[in-house]
Amino acid sequence: MTPDEKEAFANEALKLVIKHPDIKLLSITVFKENVVERMRKDSNKLYNYMICLSLVDEMSKYDAVVLVPDPRSIKVKSGNSLHDYLDI
Repeated sequence: MTPDEKEAFANEALKLVIKHPDIKLLSITVFKENVVERMRKDSNKLYNYMICLSLVDEMSKYDAVVLVPDPRSIKVKSGNSLHDYLDI
């Protein structure tokens, strides 16, 4: 995204959460140098694991959750998909 597109997105996201305070926006930032090599080699695996760590407690509070993950939740080369991690 260009800087202008990023700013427009942020402004629209702000309007959305002000209008609908039940919506939560979350992000994940990982200092990958502290991640074991096998997880760094498969970014999907790391992404799925971090999603699970960051969301599982919050999601367990509700009967239903709408999760819109980015495309990295696709089955990883080795290990579990995001769905598998959340089920565990």
